[in-house]
Amino acid sequence: KHDFFMNIRQSFGRTALLLSGGGTLGMNHIGVVRTLYERNLLPRIISGASSGSIIASFICIKTEDELPYAFDPDQFKQDYFENSSEPESFFTRLQRLFSQGQFLDVDRLQTILRHYIGEFTFQEAFNRTRWILNITVSSSTVYDMPRILNYLTAPDVLIWSAVAASCAIPVFYGSTQIYAKDKNGKVVPWNPSEQLYIDGSVENDLPMNKLSELFNVNHFIVSQVNPHVIPFLQKSNTPSKTRQITNFCMHLAKTEIQHRCTQASIMPSFFNKIQTIMSQKYSGDITIIPEVSYSDFLKVLSNPTAKSIRDAILRGERATWPKLSIIRNHLQIELAIDQILYRLRLLRLNELQSNKISPPRPVMESRSVSHLSITTTAKMQQNEQEKETEMTCDSGSQPIVSDQVLKKRERSSTKRGLMMTRPK
Repeated sequence: KHDFFMNIRQSFGRTALLLSGGGTLGMNHIGVVRTLYERNLLPRIISGASSGSIIASFICIKTEDELPYAFDPDQFKQDYFENSSEPESFFTRLQRLFSQGQFLDVDRLQTILRHYIGEFTFQEAFNRTRWILNITVSSSTVYDMPRILNYLTAPDVLIWSAVAASCAIPVFYGSTQIYAKDKNGKVVPWNPSEQLYIDGSVENDLPMNKLSELFNVNHFIVSQVNPHVIPFLQKSNTPSKTRQITNFCMHLAKTEIQHRCTQASIMPSFFNKIQTIMSQKYSGDITIIPEVSYSDFLKVLSNPTAKSIRDAILRGERATWPKLSIIRNHLQIELAIDQILYRLRLLRLNELQSNKISPPRPVMESRSVSHLSITTTAKMQQNEQEKETEMTCDSGSQPIVSDQVLKKRERSSTKRGLMMTRPK
């Protein structure tokens, strides 16, 4: 039965939730995730890029008992970009930009992420919660492809280092290394060549193709809050005439920018990144777009307040409510299959525990074979040969008994007679 339903799930496909980047606007993802979780519609596969990776990792390291308390707005840190008690001046940031190539302090971001996420690796988080966490990162050079990190592609990578790399927006944050645990539990660089990585939204904001290859995902729920994407996406399936004309003009502008970036020979690396940002797909089968005001765009890289976090969560919930019916219709069969597989595995586990069935022992416990086992095997082979000799027959005649067999029978009968006449 288990194999049967596994084949059904493989044929039917799976659903994934993709959380886009967007700086402080990523707080809207909390409302989206909480609404889906409270309705039992949260997919097991969650992907995040940039600020979306912070929310995705914070959710995927929680167990079922811990998750209801993870959506409390007071649990989220409010000083990701700078220390609120010791704010930096614009001159200090400008000096860091010219000296280190970064406007904000990436070390502070790593410290906060390490404190809240902990020292979990992708494999450890999956073993603990069974949530499949995926984080996208981009290479700082044009010679490497973007990567998606999860418990299959990077099982020993520390989640906090992957999130820090995915949040490393060029110019604002410096490119960072990704760290992993070796076999002794020591933290070491994941890439021996000390490859640096930057914001995952630059080249692979929504890794749909990779998720399809790795986990057979064919249905994508996208929570989109990127400030450079929201104006280009339509929020309804039937836009007005004015909206259609606006979308057409925006499409022409986007294609013209892509064409000019392709022709530009000055700073090819920079223009290649711009072209990649413009040519990505930023919507899924179901796209959730929270209501964001233009004043929020000015606070994308500033510390959120307690009030702004609560407002963002509420906006995410309100944007998800109209999509619940279509999400439920798409997920009912998949969730039913997952529930059946869970019950079958639970029954199998209870059966193993009740019967105390131990796993089969290996045939050879050691590479060397003892002399006793060789002697026993030789005697067994000799007995089999003697039985075959006794049963050897001519065509249609009685079995032919050899002299060796007759002598053996005589010795055995003599031995039995001596044992019967032995005094007690």
